Amino acid sequence: MRNLPPLYHWAPTACRDAILETGLRPSCPHRDGTLTVCLASTPSVAWALSGAMRERGAWDLWEVCVADTPVFRVRHWGRLCEWRIPRAIASHGLLLVASREW
Repeated sequence: MRNLPPLYHWAPTACRDAILETGLRPSCPHRDGTLTVCLASTPSVAWALSGAMRERGAWDLWEVCVADTPVFRVRHWGRLCEWRIPRAIASHGLLLVASREW
């Protein structure tokens, strides 16, 4: 898909060093079994899809820039809001934009 907007991903702050070193690794299985990186169009939707559903602690918000890559779109809450990228995303395509305590 071309011209993807900036997308967002929340990850535990404990993973920051690994993300900076190796990027985001696919870990979410899609319907066909393909491992993907899960992203959202906004920080708040990304939080609803990941951080709000996990343990409390420190979390980092990553802005993800990918272009011209295959994607799967997934429906939540009656609308398409999740983007699943079926490949690793290198650290040079990531920008740490915020951190929060939950």
